[in-house]
Amino acid sequence: MGDIYQAPQADLSAELESSPGEYGSLEKGIRGDYQLNIGEILSEAWSLTKGAKAKILLGLLLYSIIYMIISLV
Repeated sequence: MGDIYQAPQADLSAELESSPGEYGSLEKGIRGDYQLNIGEILSEAWSLTKGAKAKILLGLLLYSIIYMIISLV
């Protein structure tokens, strides 16, 4: 049994196996050698929440209805 208070170890300098050139490195990020495209970020976020949009909107609708009922009382 190891020391439970020891910090977890990780090899943070290892290259990504899936697509090594796609993500870059921390050094490039610090130098500012990157591009930030808001349209790509929003489209990726939209596709990642593909199955959860209905649940999120339903929750927002229920929250709004409950808030209106409480505020009227």
